[in-house]
Amino acid sequence: MNKIQTLAEYQQLANRTCPDLGTEANNIVHMQLGLMTEIGEALDIFKKNLAYKKELDLVNLGEEVADQMWYLANLALIKKNPFFVHVTSEAL
Repeated sequence: MNKIQTLAEYQQLANRTCPDLGTEANNIVHMQLGLMTEIGEALDIFKKNLAYKKELDLVNLGEEVADQMWYLANLALIKKNPFFVHVTSEAL
């Protein structure tokens, strides 16, 4: 299996597993709620470390960040905002 090389490629692959809820509005709300849920789950890892002195679960944190990326990629596609990142020498 080849590694994903670009954000645009990731976005297209993520979209293959995104359910269609019938309307653009439903799809947008699904992505927004999912993103907020995943952010909350990531924050909970830090809360447990702060409040209960639990070791940071970096594996779980990585999974939560990956889930956030999935929701962001699909939300951007639904809103007709594909991930195209162009870096030029002028930007450096």
